[in-house]
Amino acid sequence: MTTPPIPPNETRRLEVLRELAILDSPPDERLDMITAYCQSLFGVSIALVSLVDEERQWFASRRGLDVPETPRDFSFCAHAVATDTALVVKDATRDPRFADNPLVTGPPGIRFYAGAPVRVRGQALGTVCLIDPRPRDFSTEMLGELQDLADAVAWSLERRSSVVEAQAPASASYDGRQSGGGGENSDPWRRLVLFCQAYPRSHDAALLKEIALELQSRAVPKVMLQAKAHRLAAEAGDIARHLLDRVA
Repeated sequence: MTTPPIPPNETRRLEVLRELAILDSPPDERLDMITAYCQSLFGVSIALVSLVDEERQWFASRRGLDVPETPRDFSFCAHAVATDTALVVKDATRDPRFADNPLVTGPPGIRFYAGAPVRVRGQALGTVCLIDPRPRDFSTEMLGELQDLADAVAWSLERRSSVVEAQAPASASYDGRQSGGGGENSDPWRRLVLFCQAYPRSHDAALLKEIALELQSRAVPKVMLQAKAHRLAAEAGDIARHLLDRVA
């Protein structure tokens, strides 16, 4: 097993990780949306947001895995962090870097791995990664989609950090302005949820377009809309499809 190298910018990288105040925090709804979307989109057993700390990798969000962290020395993600590039391992049992890794020879029995770096303030803090117990291929197009999701995680971490630092109310809009009406309904994400709850069979495309444009105008990454639509699909599938049609 090859132990992941320490990147040359490790001191600054760990400083940024501490500045975000994310380690060991409660589950984050937006990150959980992204891992759920990853698991479904790519058809894998496990999807994680992994943040590489000094001696461990901690999972800010996890789907399909019970443990909240694993040692950094065993971490596939730490290899991606060290090079600040995406990493794809089609079959870990055939890769000398990982063949005797305890996460390969034991639970969760990693065969396939793909991870895209989460970069915040110029530092690769971790990855959005996919794991499966079966070997598989992963196309360049898929890797691009995974990187988009990692960029959305970075956006979410930055936004969360700004809110924590400013101690702003949860209903504050993303660019600091209130969108008409005030209160919790002024958050466009909240408005979308309330709309879908109130009109589960509505086909009001005009209102959906208004909400979608508001989300776009506040620089919400498109993949966040896709993750939200995926989460709503079970109970509001038509609405989710209308929303994605308006932001395609």
